[in-house]
Amino acid sequence: RTYGFIGDIAEFRVYDGILEQNDVTAKHEATKTTYYPVASTLLFDMDLSSYTAETKTVTSSAGTNTITVNGDPSLGTVNGKNYLTFATPEYYTANEQSTDNYISVYNDSFASQKELTFEFWARDNNSINKYCTMFSLATRTGGNESANVQTFLMSSENAYMVRPSGEKTEADNTEQAEIIRYKDAVSARGTWAHYVVTRKYDEEAATYSTSFYLNGVLQSVTSVTNEGKYKAWSKRSANSKYLSIGNDATRTYGFIGDIAEFKVYEGILSAENVAEKYESEIAGYLTISDITLTAVDGSELPDDESTITSFKASATLNGRLGTAVALYAIYEGDELMKLGLADTTYDASSKQTTIAATLDVSNVTYADATKIKLFIWDSLINAKPIMGAKEQGL
Repeated sequence: RTYGFIGDIAEFRVYDGILEQNDVTAKHEATKTTYYPVASTLLFDMDLSSYTAETKTVTSSAGTNTITVNGDPSLGTVNGKNYLTFATPEYYTANEQSTDNYISVYNDSFASQKELTFEFWARDNNSINKYCTMFSLATRTGGNESANVQTFLMSSENAYMVRPSGEKTEADNTEQAEIIRYKDAVSARGTWAHYVVTRKYDEEAATYSTSFYLNGVLQSVTSVTNEGKYKAWSKRSANSKYLSIGNDATRTYGFIGDIAEFKVYEGILSAENVAEKYESEIAGYLTISDITLTAVDGSELPDDESTITSFKASATLNGRLGTAVALYAIYEGDELMKLGLADTTYDASSKQTTIAATLDVSNVTYADATKIKLFIWDSLINAKPIMGAKEQGL
């Protein structure tokens, strides 16, 4: 009785024999929502399916909202999903501040919730080292009288959460701001990434707790700074009915990049929920196309059994890898034939990465060329396969 467990245990079972992996997976799938359920209510789900430059129509498949599209954000599509480009570096530089393009959402439900989760996919194209707001929850919107309750910003190197600290200045009774910095918590520029931000308000203690997940991983706080008098931030959560997507309430720090599938939940998504959502959706945002796998001279691989020394491979990724090289694997069916590194080239105008290499397979013999598959990873993003399941291989 030396090392007692600190925590909770349920449904403890002992089996005669060894459970197969498929059985373990099935049991997990059958019970996972009981032990880490998804947040109870989806309050807002940005629907861009009907958006055009003429109508600028944005709706929500959840809740009752007043949604206003301001400026002229451009529409794009990735793997069948629509997204909006709020500003480019060129636009931002020419206009000093990208204050024209943003989505304003009014929702009474935002103010009444003590726990909120914000989830979205975004592609950061901030190459001019400006502070850029992905979203802001505020007591009102537009002009100097606006007051942000929580704002999530990015720079070229860091992510920031700005929230009230609960202390008031003597000069004008304005709340101080608490600035939370997540160092190096940014994805490779030009790459789609999954963001989850939570907000929990303790009314009795009048304090906030927040968290930030990038690509399914909880980010650690690097520093917390209390900025004395900072008029833009307020603690008045009772009136926080305004959500700005792509900018903050004062229209000062517009986002440079693209945002898709913006959702707001009542409640806090668990770490398991966040990781599961990222894993289930990443294949749609980091898809590979134009895949070829040939002999070095460009000829097709023989269908029957053959011995070769190398493959020539190329592919196109609709995003940017976190490094100049990609980790690749070649399989024949489920059997691994070769692991290695391939060079990559990123085109900023098309936002695409070309992967091309001669892949040394060291005199590998294969039996059936139709079963050979190519898989590519971003070796700096948790070594996740960005082609999804093996069925999506070559």
